[in-house]
Amino acid sequence: RSDPRAVAEATGGRTTRASGTDIPGFVDFERMLTYEDGTVRFVKPKLTNTRSGRGDVLEGDEATAGPNQSHVLVRGNVVLTTADGLRATTQEATYSSGEEVVRAPGRVEFAKGATRGSGEGMSYDQRRDLLWLLKDARITVAPQPGDPGMDIEAGAAAFARRDNYMRFEKGFRAR
Repeated sequence: RSDPRAVAEATGGRTTRASGTDIPGFVDFERMLTYEDGTVRFVKPKLTNTRSGRGDVLEGDEATAGPNQSHVLVRGNVVLTTADGLRATTQEATYSSGEEVVRAPGRVEFAKGATRGSGEGMSYDQRRDLLWLLKDARITVAPQPGDPGMDIEAGAAAFARRDNYMRFEKGFRAR
């Protein structure tokens, strides 16, 4: 075993998270280590959540899931990709399966079509398809035919993708 404290180790596989007959998702991995307390550590995990019917993916260099595996910490080159192409990157994020929310405490960058942005801290609510940049939000909407585009700065910003609106808080500047 690569970690002598692990009670089991697997390489190159997929594990499924199941609740009754509803399978809310799966984790593909290069290596999976299981510990006596039920904690599981993944190397190069790719967590796919199908609970909201969307197939959102959270991946990184390493992930740790607690004994009940309802909360996952992903570290290193973390990428959140939604089924419709939103891509957010950061260095550390957590995922709570009960809430279906991805949270990141540090620098975050995102892109979706002509819209790009960054900020400090993020939450992404999968059920509501709502991305919050918690601090120092910077958003750019690229020019399109008939639309000059826009650069926006705000203390915080929400990108409500399903409901087609953005919300800016704690000051706002657009140019």
